[in-house]
Amino acid sequence: MQRDEFYEVKLLQHNEEKIAVVYWLHLKEHTDVFTQGYVGVTTRLIDVRFKEHCRKFATQYNHYNPLHLAFMQHGIENVVITRLCVCNEKEAYHIEKLFRPFEYMGWNTSEGGKISKMSLEIIKRKQNVQ
Repeated sequence: MQRDEFYEVKLLQHNEEKIAVVYWLHLKEHTDVFTQGYVGVTTRLIDVRFKEHCRKFATQYNHYNPLHLAFMQHGIENVVITRLCVCNEKEAYHIEKLFRPFEYMGWNTSEGGKISKMSLEIIKRKQNVQ
């Protein structure tokens, strides 16, 4: 899966739009992407983003964060990573909003469709460089 995803991402980057992946972190027994697990957006490979989630869990554990609680309760090794779709970044955030219209749904803490403050800062820095 990761290899196919890599090639798919590389091909889509030739379009001028920035592409993104909508992904779902969940347990094997989860069947409802709308209410279970974590739905996210990344412009990198999913495994890179997942490692960031794991690193944050290991270094900045927050017992109020549902994703961290799930990692603690079920074990990171039991979390399944599913790619839901690959599309342009704007569409990806729109799709995330459909899956997570409210805060604290599944393992998410914030509603979908919002670019994080960190991502927004990176985008602004890149625009200032150009």
